[in-house]
Amino acid sequence: MGLGLGVNFKVLCQIAQLRALLEEMEREFGLRELSRNERDIILAFCRCAKDGADGEGVCSTETVRAQPIINEISQPTFHRTLKQLVKRGLIERCQGLPMGLYRLTNLVPDNM
Repeated sequence: MGLGLGVNFKVLCQIAQLRALLEEMEREFGLRELSRNERDIILAFCRCAKDGADGEGVCSTETVRAQPIINEISQPTFHRTLKQLVKRGLIERCQGLPMGLYRLTNLVPDNM
């Protein structure tokens, strides 16, 4: 979808302000140290954990992959990046539960 002639300049300015705010928040939380894919996957996990009813923040990779924020990440890249996040200690596999279930670790700030 391209920008058409009917683009509203005011709306574009609001998007620019939101983008700048998001960049600042990511910097404050230390997320800018992560790659774009790592940031997006962490945020998708946060969204799934927030929406989950189990109270433990457990998310299946299938549920996380369904999040719009990561719809452009290929499956191999997703799994490779997930492995890196596990290695960094930001996400952990849920022991004693079926494969494909993960949760954010306590190293990720609660207010993220």
